[in-house]
Amino acid sequence: MPDIDATIRTLYTVGTSYGQIHALHDAATGTILEDSGVCGQYIQYSYVALYRLALLFDTSDMPEGINNASIIFGSYSAAGGYGLTVILQHGQPTYPHDPVVGGDYLYTQYSGNYGSMAYRGHELIITDMDCINPGGITKLLLKSNWDIDEDWIHWDLLNGCTDIKLRYSTDSYIYVDSITPALTFGNTVAIKGNNPYTGLLLGDIVTVIDEELGINIKARVVKIIRNLNGPLDVKVQVQAINNDMIPLLNKDRRWSLQRY
Repeated sequence: MPDIDATIRTLYTVGTSYGQIHALHDAATGTILEDSGVCGQYIQYSYVALYRLALLFDTSDMPEGINNASIIFGSYSAAGGYGLTVILQHGQPTYPHDPVVGGDYLYTQYSGNYGSMAYRGHELIITDMDCINPGGITKLLLKSNWDIDEDWIHWDLLNGCTDIKLRYSTDSYIYVDSITPALTFGNTVAIKGNNPYTGLLLGDIVTVIDEELGINIKARVVKIIRNLNGPLDVKVQVQAINNDMIPLLNKDRRWSLQRY
């Protein structure tokens, strides 16, 4: 899956008292922090700050027909511990500008929920490819769930991320981050990930793929749990048809799933 590096710009506002938080949320402009990603909010009685993260990706060479995409975060620090969720929005074709300007901070210029990432996560799975702009510049904005909900009780920060990438594929795969070892289910394996197959059914024959090693395992879908964290988030349990391949499923690796 190809990766595209992000141009990272943090837009933020700062106040000196808790009573200013609503004004910070509604502010028409923010200060720009270059090349370091910060998202979330810091709230104390004598200091408050609100951070929104603008991401620009040069997708001019990206082909049409993207089926899967994720935003991958490198190392960063997390502060607060209340469990923020990062929400992906956009205001294309205009917002955020390229290059980013202070006025891109204004919250009314963005809408939608095109994917989310839990606290201390490193991959945000994009659930709607309409926010991707093949042949041009993809312009996205990340905000915390509390910023969107105007919840000023909690605070958390995704802080200091300098390595953010857009990863995409035209393949109709279910990409997964981990596999529960097959021993847990005898000769089956659980795969959790984003599901582009809205019509995936019990009994369907699929191919489980390890792209790194080039291993393809023919398997049958034996269980589907939908709507784990949203309408496209599923857990699929498959059973290897060829018993000789079962040990290969008993690995904690990155796999993908494709209809056979």
